[in-house]
Amino acid sequence: MMMTKELLIDMIEHEPEPFDFNSFVEKMIVIVKIERGLEDVRLGRTVPDEELDDFLFEKDWQNAISGDEFVKRTHQHIDELYSKE
Repeated sequence: MMMTKELLIDMIEHEPEPFDFNSFVEKMIVIVKIERGLEDVRLGRTVPDEELDDFLFEKDWQNAISGDEFVKRTHQHIDELYSKE
């Protein structure tokens, strides 16, 4: 997904003064990820709930991993799913 100049200008205009650039960049990243996810749904690139449950709960909870490790593994699994295309 490409962000348009119009969207960037609108986002900047709604930022408070003084302007926090790091916060703004984080908001842009979230918007791009949401748009990418919506596009994936439109194209049918989704993961069935059962497959996600198997990955998230059975394997990781049994191993009693930390929250950070859980997030890391979840992102790795999602990346692997997309690389199969």
